[in-house]
Amino acid sequence: MLRAEGVINFTISDNLCEVVVDDGERRLGSLIAILSQGDTQIKKVTLGQTDLEDVFVEFAKSEPFDSPA
Repeated sequence: MLRAEGVINFTISDNLCEVVVDDGERRLGSLIAILSQGDTQIKKVTLGQTDLEDVFVEFAKSEPFDSPA
């Protein structure tokens, strides 16, 4: 599990790790440092902007919802 300040969600598929954070420009340096600690080889980094709906969807995927009893 990737635990770092500002990380909302992440996925790993094949050779791609996609990380959704609250502020990409501010978090980039620390994320690269964390990911580089193991045997991970970073070949490419891409920053993209998300809108509020994308952030909501990521939170919904990562947070369990309690259903009313």
